[in-house]
Formats: sequence, structure tokens, C-alpha cells
Amino acid sequence: LTSADASITLKGAVARPLELAGGQFDLTADVPDAAGLSGFPALPRGLRGAARLEWRDPQNISLSRFQLTSPALAASAVLNLGLAGRPNLTGRIDVSRLDLDALTPPPTRNAAPAAPAAPAASSGDGRVIPDIALPVASLMALDAELRLALSGVTSRNLRQAAVQTNLRLRNGALALAPFNLTIPAGRLAGQINVNAAANPAQYSLRLRSEGAGLDLAALSGALDGLGLRGQGELATDLRGAGATTRAIAASLHGEMGLALV
Repeated sequence: LTSADASITLKGAVARPLELAGGQFDLTADVPDAAGLSGFPALPRGLRGAARLEWRDPQNISLSRFQLTSPALAASAVLNLGLAGRPNLTGRIDVSRLDLDALTPPPTRNAAPAAPAAPAASSGDGRVIPDIALPVASLMALDAELRLALSGVTSRNLRQAAVQTNLRLRNGALALAPFNLTIPAGRLAGQINVNAAANPAQYSLRLRSEGAGLDLAALSGALDGLGLRGQGELATDLRGAGATTRAIAASLHGEMGLALV
């Protein structure tokens, strides 16, 4: 398949088509510039991808090879999906490069300035925390055990960040443990839990700074430069419940400790 400068190639076979078994397909994609592709303006420039999908029977499907590369993104994955009984996903996902600014589409510019519109009546209630519903019901769809590793995460306000964690999902209960976050200011470690089977859904966060603590100068750089210098230590153990961000904030309780030198 070709469109503009982009091309996709699919090749494979099914050894036992009457049983839908013994299948293997290889997919390659080359998208030098998605600007010419209608409906895909957000794809990063210079995107190349390759994947291999295999299944020995309809109950066991594997993505034995998956790679995406571009100047803004580099990722790979190996995944296995079992469909016998409750769906179960296992494997690993590695992202070695992620430029958040490059993946954000630039704002559209109008050829001519639009006429000023009449001021609309405010529909908000003036509160700081928006009331956003969290789609945690999707966690009930399957079980999973995944190793997640993100490194080389950058943006305009973040020089470098990395996340490493093991994801475990069982009957709607999600655990990210251990959860390790590295930012220019230092390292944080802890655990994140979401229980979508409870009504309302329950959330918990444990996070603690490691090593020498957080470099306040590097941290304040991400906060528009507060002029702080020294080291800081952080320890949190928070819990909440609710279907929206505002409900979680209203029920938030636990402990938070902060030490600054």
C-alpha cells in the first residue's frame, strides 16, 4: 500500500486456514512525512516500523517483534495475548526515545484573524481541580503482566526523564510496582495502585526520594525558576477513591513528608 511518500508492506501466510492456526505475518511501514496523509497528521516525521504477528491457534496470539523508530520516537515490544478463558496479556514494552514536543502537533494558523466573538458565559464553577471522569472500567477487560521501561523522555520543560516499572493487572486491580522515576532533580521510587473492581474505584500512591534526595535547583528549573538551592527529600503515602479527579481529590488522605536543606 502506498500513499504520498508513505508505504506499508504486509506479507504472510496461514498454515492451517480451516483451523485459523499456524499464522505468521510480517508488516513494515515507512512514513517519511505524514503531512500528506489525510487523517494522520499527528504521526512523527521519519517514522519506520516493523512487526511480526504469529499465532499457533486462535487462543494464543503473539507480537514477537515490534519496532518503531523516528527522530522523535524509538520503541520496541514483545507481547503475548492468551484468549483461553479470561484474556491475558504478557510481555514487555521499551521506549528508548520519546520527544513529547516533537510528537505534539503544532497549533493551526488561520490565514486571516477571525472576528472577535462575543464573550461566552463561563460554564465552570471556578474551582482549580477539573471534574474529569477516569476510564478505569477498561481495566476489567483483561489481565496483564508487563515490564515497562521508558528512557530518553524529553520535553520543553524536562531535559530528561525515565520510568521503569512492572505492571500487574488482575480482575481490575492494577499495580505498578516497583515504580521508579528518574528526573533531572533526582530519583523517586514507590508504588501505584488502582482498584477498578471497587465501587467507587480506589487509588493509592507511595513515593519516596532516593539517594541524596532531589536537587532543588534542577527541580525549580521546571517550576519557572524559584531560585531554590540545596537538597530535598520527599515521602508520600496517599489514598483516595472516586470516579473523577475531583472526587479523588476530595477523598484524598494519608501522609506527606517534605524536608529541605
